[in-house]
Amino acid sequence: MTPERSRAQRVPPLVLVAHVQKDDPSWERLRTHLAPAHQQGQFRLWHPGGTTVGGDAADELRSQLEQAHVIVLLVTADLLAEEAFAPIVRRAVQRSREGRTALLPVLVSKVDLHEGVPLHGTQMLPRSEKPILESAEHEREAIWATIAEEVRGAVGRAHRQPFSADRRDAAFGVDFHRSDLLFQVRRVAELLHPNATFTELDAPDPFEGAFVATEQKELDEAGSEPIGVLNTPIFSEEMLEGILSVFRHEIERPYRERDELAESRIVHPGDPAPEAFRKKARRRGVRLVPFSEYQRQVASFGHYLSWQAGGIDADSRYRADWYVPQRAEVRIRLFREKVESALDEMLALLTDPHPRFLLVLGDPGAGKTFLLRRLARLLGEAHIEGRAPAPVLIEMRNLEKSHDLDKLLAQHFASPHTGSIRVEAFRYMLSEGKAALLFDGFDELAFRVTYDRVLKHFQTVLQAAQGRAKVVVTSRTAHFMNDRQIEQELARKASGVEGYRMIKVLPFEKAQIRTALEKRMGDSAKADHRLSLLRAVEDLMGLSANPRMLDFVQGLPDTELVAAGAHDVASEREAEGGGEGRITASALYERIVTRWLEGEIERAKQ
Repeated sequence: MTPERSRAQRVPPLVLVAHVQKDDPSWERLRTHLAPAHQQGQFRLWHPGGTTVGGDAADELRSQLEQAHVIVLLVTADLLAEEAFAPIVRRAVQRSREGRTALLPVLVSKVDLHEGVPLHGTQMLPRSEKPILESAEHEREAIWATIAEEVRGAVGRAHRQPFSADRRDAAFGVDFHRSDLLFQVRRVAELLHPNATFTELDAPDPFEGAFVATEQKELDEAGSEPIGVLNTPIFSEEMLEGILSVFRHEIERPYRERDELAESRIVHPGDPAPEAFRKKARRRGVRLVPFSEYQRQVASFGHYLSWQAGGIDADSRYRADWYVPQRAEVRIRLFREKVESALDEMLALLTDPHPRFLLVLGDPGAGKTFLLRRLARLLGEAHIEGRAPAPVLIEMRNLEKSHDLDKLLAQHFASPHTGSIRVEAFRYMLSEGKAALLFDGFDELAFRVTYDRVLKHFQTVLQAAQGRAKVVVTSRTAHFMNDRQIEQELARKASGVEGYRMIKVLPFEKAQIRTALEKRMGDSAKADHRLSLLRAVEDLMGLSANPRMLDFVQGLPDTELVAAGAHDVASEREAEGGGEGRITASALYERIVTRWLEGEIERAKQ
């Protein structure tokens, strides 16, 4: 049978045009001049309708941006002032500098492209750099025709370019998503063979491309592994035969002649090929590997997750059977929604395919650490089953020692108990959405550093939020002046990150207090009795709405609660006179607050 042509050759290049709604007339003029070439199938044309909004529309724009061969920006002051477009413009410039796309900014009206603007120093169109709307009206059609010609020229140059043997991505760990499977396979190969050199090979249909990894071995011998990249699953035996024949004669022959025992690899998308196909290929010294399986080899989290789970389970303060689902308010800019289970909401957000940055806020003792530990434990179990990214839980107090994310990760993975996870491999898996980074206790930094340094440390955290990364940060609000300052500082910095959510943990309600007591006391009747004692002491139920306070209160003897509930103001005089003495409500509060402060002092010393 005739092998199917690769998608890279069948699908025309993608041209993305981005603009604000106000500039629709300019977009219509450009589209008119591009229409003939577009209708002839020279390229695909996509634009976001003049607006960017949250949810699926924003995700679609990001997806198209990552796939675009040519990006056209209709540059006006309105475009640069539009907050939703800021990350789009930055990413377009970044992809252009990395050689992944052609960027054509069109100067529609006068703007100030000072040094802080991402487009500063970028060649603008028209090449005279005179804004189109400042030209005479009768000249504008000719200008738009020239710009359309520039776009068609960029499309013509958008064919796949060979990469040099020593190419290394300067923006490592940032975002490697593109439609070119060859590039993605090459990235994984570089991570699996950090000491190898790579050479691109000619690859006829049906291959998307091919390259060879050459690595020095013992006795000055060099081992070579040819890798072919298919852009389609292998779905029939006839197709397999044709692929193996092309691979053997056109790609791997010179390397097979040098080493008959050498093993080659064909990486393809989709599900694994049938086992019969894989066995047939192995008999010829070729491994058929789906890209998802090849990618998983970059970092294995099994040993790490076992070590992490052991540490979580061993901490008696956070027993899984004591956990009570916490209510929360989820905020996305002006939108707010209350959910009954912060844990369920976070699990849903972190197991979907989109990038996520979750800023979890709550009062001291609200249960943020318990929440994050349960999240890490459940994500770890789901990862083993292939349903979730691998969670890596890091205590934020370690950030005091490092402003650099890679150094912090290196320190975390340095323990022999964590397994052999390299930082660069983890950063890749994080950017691909295959791992989740959970930072627990950002507020811990406030014990140790100034407020200004806390904000600098937050920039370190934001380094992780690249590509499809999933990042969670917990912090208490009490280390800031008020919620408004949180919104203006941490939330403002985080809100520009793709997939941002603020999750504010709410105090326990009466039903949650009752559930927590039953879980800790192990008996429904005892829980009801303790609840009745708490209700008898003025404001004690209010204190018990805080999970950590509830832990303190739950440990108090019944006799002290009974005495406090009776408001026995004479008990102090009775004690002075040598009587038995019973605790008052005020003395009870003093004892609880003292335990709280002692706990905070111990946390600060750690």
